[in-house]
Amino acid sequence: MLKNASLGPKLKKSELTRQHLREIALEAFRTKGYESCSMRELAGIAGVTAPAFYYYYTSKEEIIAEFYQESLRLHLESSAELINEKSGLSGNLKSVIEARFREFKDHREILIVLKKMGFDRDHELSPFHESHQEIRKASVDLFENIMEKSQLKWPAKTKRDLAQVLWLFHLLILFYWISDHSP
Repeated sequence: MLKNASLGPKLKKSELTRQHLREIALEAFRTKGYESCSMRELAGIAGVTAPAFYYYYTSKEEIIAEFYQESLRLHLESSAELINEKSGLSGNLKSVIEARFREFKDHREILIVLKKMGFDRDHELSPFHESHQEIRKASVDLFENIMEKSQLKWPAKTKRDLAQVLWLFHLLILFYWISDHSP
C-alpha cells in the first residue's frame, strides 16, 4: 500500500529510511502479531540497532498511528474521485466505505490494534484522542463533501452534525469489519 515511494515527491534519505522501517514493522505486525513484536525485535528484523530504530520511532503505537495517517491521506485523495453527483448520498457513501475496505483488506491484523484502543479517547491510537483532531476534521469533511454532492439541501449546522454521525457510522462499520471474517 505504501511501498511506492518513487511515485511521489523525492524523499530525503532519512524519510526513506523511516518509511522502510515502517514497512518492515507493519509486515512483522501482520505476520507475527502486534503484541508479539518488541521494538528490539523490529530493529533486528530491519537490520539496524535498537537505538537506530528508536531514533525513527519511539514506540509501536507511533508506527501504527503513522500507518493510519498515511492510509487516511491516500483514502481522502482517492475518495475525491469516487464522489459524484449522479450517485446520490447512498451511492457515494457505499463507494467511499467500500473503497476503505479494499484499502484495508491486507491490514486487518494491524487494524485490530486500532480497534482495541479506538474507543479509549485517552489512548494515542484512538481516533477520538486530542492529537487526532486534524484527522477527525478531514474525515468529517469527506462525509460533508459526500452530502454536498448528493444534491440534497441541508442546513449548515445539520449538515456538519450529520457528517459527524456518518463518520462515526463509518468507524463502527470499519471496527465491525476488522473482526468479521465472513464474506
